[in-house]
Amino acid sequence: MVITEFDAGDPEATMHALAEILRFRLCVRQLADAIELTRAGAEFGLIRPNLSWRPKRAPEVPEQLPDVAPPAA
Repeated sequence: MVITEFDAGDPEATMHALAEILRFRLCVRQLADAIELTRAGAEFGLIRPNLSWRPKRAPEVPEQLPDVAPPAA
């Protein structure tokens, strides 16, 4: 494993890039596991998303309301 500094200049862009790297590493690890299963003679299957599948959207965060006390009645 290689440990290095990674900075895209923008914290959000950096986190997005790191997430993509981790997703890629997971896919490569799963592929290696599938290859080992075939070498051992085990059966495995691949399941892909169907045509109606859509990626999950991140929940929208409502704008923060200022901390203002309600008017006195």
